[in-house]
Amino acid sequence: MSLAKQTDTNWHSIADNPTPVHHEFEVFDPPKPRGQWDDCLKLSNAQNVTVVGCNINPFGGNREDGIDISRFSRNSLITASTIGTGGKYAVTIKGGSYNITISDCTIAGKRGWEGVDIDIGNFSDWNAANTHSVTLENLIRSDLRPVTVRIGHATDIDIIGGNVKVLVVQSLLLKAYVWAKFHMQRIFNPRPSHKLQRANFGGKRIIFSGDLGQLQPVVPAEDSIKLTKAGYGAPYGFQQARVFDQD
Repeated sequence: MSLAKQTDTNWHSIADNPTPVHHEFEVFDPPKPRGQWDDCLKLSNAQNVTVVGCNINPFGGNREDGIDISRFSRNSLITASTIGTGGKYAVTIKGGSYNITISDCTIAGKRGWEGVDIDIGNFSDWNAANTHSVTLENLIRSDLRPVTVRIGHATDIDIIGGNVKVLVVQSLLLKAYVWAKFHMQRIFNPRPSHKLQRANFGGKRIIFSGDLGQLQPVVPAEDSIKLTKAGYGAPYGFQQARVFDQD
């Protein structure tokens, strides 16, 4: 059995961008046949992305998501836009992404078979990092039903205003599913034997004195990608560490 990384076919991707990206009043509509596309808009290790007043995936029909935010994407805003649902979700946020805000948006289209509009903290085959610091503000559906949200391997999720329903049972099931997948990955895709299972920095053990909880390790963005591709669960030394753009 293999849990190797899978490559998606996406209509518009923003990945590893060194400078801010801004989209305003645009239409993101994948060409026909729409079933050839996984995601309409993909953010992968993207930073400082702003999407304002856009119509994303207006006709659906793609295999997975309207917007897929993953692989440590961060510091990004999607606002005043309409987001069409794909075969799975309108939006998925996972893979250690953080500081993501979706505000004043309308979710449109028929839900996928899981009944979830926004999925946060699902399994990512890129890393096992926790997704956190996500804000959903003033979100509605075009059919006036509640926007359904499922929360798995994620923390610090703020839901403000709008018409939103958190799927409690489905969230608990997702947490269990992600936990099981991470452990299966360790069994079927083990790291090379020369790496320590829980080591984030090349298998080295470092002893500090003082209060470790006050330390904020700094990992450059380019190094975080290398560490993630090398098979480490996360590129950070400690839970509250962050990735910065410069040494």
